[in-house]
Amino acid sequence: MNKAMLPHTMLLFAFLLFANLCLGQVENGCIFLDFEFIPNTTIASGTPISDQYESSFGLSFSLGNGNVPILAQVGAPIEAFGSQWGSDVPAPGVDIGQFFITDDGVLQGLASSPLILDFSVPIDTFEGCILDIDFGEEFTIEALNAAGDILLSETIVAGDEGTGDGALTCWGFNLPGCMPAITRIRFSGVRTVPGEFGLGMDNFRFCYTGAHIEFEIEAFSCNKFGQISAFSTTLEVYEFSLNNIQFSTENVFKNLTPGMYEIFVRDSDGCVESRIVEIEDINPIISSAEVQHTNCDEDNGAMEIIVTPNNGAQISLNNQPLSDNSMFENLAAGTYQINIEDENGCMLDTVLVINPSFGPPEITDVIIRDDFCQNGEGSIEVASSGGNGVVQFNINGGSLLSNGLFEFLTEGEYTIMAIDEDGCANEIVVNVDVGQEITLARNYIVSPDCLDPNGAFAISATGGNGEFTYILDSLLTQISPVFEDITSGTYNIVVKDSEGCEEQITIEVPCSTCDIYFPNVIAPDISGPNDRFQIFTARDYNVTVKLYNIYDRWGNLVYSAEDFPIHDSDDIWWTGYFDNVKVVLGVYTYMVILEDSCGDQTLHARDVMVIW
Repeated sequence: MNKAMLPHTMLLFAFLLFANLCLGQVENGCIFLDFEFIPNTTIASGTPISDQYESSFGLSFSLGNGNVPILAQVGAPIEAFGSQWGSDVPAPGVDIGQFFITDDGVLQGLASSPLILDFSVPIDTFEGCILDIDFGEEFTIEALNAAGDILLSETIVAGDEGTGDGALTCWGFNLPGCMPAITRIRFSGVRTVPGEFGLGMDNFRFCYTGAHIEFEIEAFSCNKFGQISAFSTTLEVYEFSLNNIQFSTENVFKNLTPGMYEIFVRDSDGCVESRIVEIEDINPIISSAEVQHTNCDEDNGAMEIIVTPNNGAQISLNNQPLSDNSMFENLAAGTYQINIEDENGCMLDTVLVINPSFGPPEITDVIIRDDFCQNGEGSIEVASSGGNGVVQFNINGGSLLSNGLFEFLTEGEYTIMAIDEDGCANEIVVNVDVGQEITLARNYIVSPDCLDPNGAFAISATGGNGEFTYILDSLLTQISPVFEDITSGTYNIVVKDSEGCEEQITIEVPCSTCDIYFPNVIAPDISGPNDRFQIFTARDYNVTVKLYNIYDRWGNLVYSAEDFPIHDSDDIWWTGYFDNVKVVLGVYTYMVILEDSCGDQTLHARDVMVIW
């Protein structure tokens, strides 16, 4: 490829050739993007384009103002350009698919923020197409290196060959030599005559200089030489050499001893680069053998044998058949013979030992004292025997204590554990009881009517010891479980039995609500209750209007207010005007959100007729 700037009119055929390639298809180190598919992204108009190609191609997008570009879609609404064939519609015969990249999706001003492409791996070739260059528009394309120096630059002006209304104007950069240097491409566009400007681009192609190869290495082992095989990962045909003198297309180097080798690679342009490849000696050794000894006199020993280099190593434990397994668990204490053999016939033998352990302590002599009426006076006392060293105790997984006495316990189930110095443990589960427990339930709740204290509720109490007494909010004491003449709110009821045991329950009496009235017709020119869109309810029913929006038949907002009381707000209600001008006679839609004194919100959305 001629390493020089290519005129933009010469690249159209090349882009049409690439137009049918899949996103990211690599050919001789070149990649094509047409924005019809983006990794891990749902394609839609307005989708931000930033780092979706970073992991695949080392490419990221940004704008000069710090924002990111977005996708635009062919057809209305207009996002990047307008042509005589429609909004964002290219000229007949110009196929750009459905999507292309633009700056901010808004057609405005006489310039766009520059579109910037950053490459984490330098490239030597870049091509792209600009949509709709006309009406005094100018585009400057610059290729920069890592230091920010401009390596190549081209300016395309409306009227140049290949430009025009809805046309796809293509151009390209191509550096000479064998070393890639372009790390950034920057597009800047302006309009020199009055109008509106937007940036639209598509069909990007970029190429990497350098050998695209992978190596397959066969290491030197106990009974065979090493080998290096080199493979091209693209359609490029390379030549290879070990001495940088004699090159050939033979890609396999055989009969190699352990060591470092420099493989020289020459491409079809005569560019040469080298790669360092190591041939390892893979006679197996054990890089680590992690042994877990038995614990608590159980067959829970384990060993993991890590062979380096692995090279298909198989392991035998105590002369059992060889297998790929390197982790052995549930082993008893003892001495184990380890035999290792890899796929090259290299072998290694060793011995590992798993140590025995003490048994866990046993819990004896359990004494339980119950806690009547949940006064926190229960206790459990235990003793133990056996184990290794000092034995400690805990209850329900708490802190370890040196003795087995646990006091001030309430009713419930408790797990007592005895643990020795090796962490071996035994446990028992015991219960501390109380008298018969009081069980409470909500029987029924009646909400009060609008602003009337005529609510009621009843609870049911079972269990306990003897007769019950009911106490409402520490103020009212009665023997009946029914409470009447109640307003909305939260009530706490304490129930006591004849032994002084008590239980409590919280009752939520829902807020009372009053009817809300919305007019369906307003006549602003006729004085009276219907001269505005006013919402009515009971005078003492406190409601806040959180949102008060009026829309016309096309969904345009003509009036809005928020956070005002429903009462005493005469100057806020809508009177049929928009920007101090009467609205036209017809049907309008309102969206109103109301919040009552309990903080509950309701949404109301219907139509209202305006007549004059």
